[in-house]
Amino acid sequence: QIIVSLAGPVVEIIFGYAAFFLLRMGDDPGSPLSSWLPYYLLQTFFFISVFWGLFNLVPIYPLDGGQVLFHLLGPRQARTTYAVGVVCAAAIALWMFSLGSIFSTVLFGMLAFENVQRLRGAAPNSLLRPY
Repeated sequence: QIIVSLAGPVVEIIFGYAAFFLLRMGDDPGSPLSSWLPYYLLQTFFFISVFWGLFNLVPIYPLDGGQVLFHLLGPRQARTTYAVGVVCAAAIALWMFSLGSIFSTVLFGMLAFENVQRLRGAAPNSLLRPY
């Protein structure tokens, strides 16, 4: 389970850095990657891939990092996993709020709330099971 949880973010980060190396090749004049559109697309792909890959590794359940922590500690320590998730998500939500990023604040606030619900023993609502 740990390998499966790590596979997605690791592959995403690897592909992001592959785009980064292609960007470096675009620095040469005359390269087909030196025009603005391929350069812009590769640059955007690099930032999104690396950002989301690292974002998924934060130890907040149900993100991949939270899944890894859950499987490292085992099901008996599930409450510890959720507590770590609450602390990490709340800290990042406060940090994002201080930066003025409302979307990120709401996102991490919702993740913190979901982990609080799990700490209380309630299964949080989801789109597949809203009630």
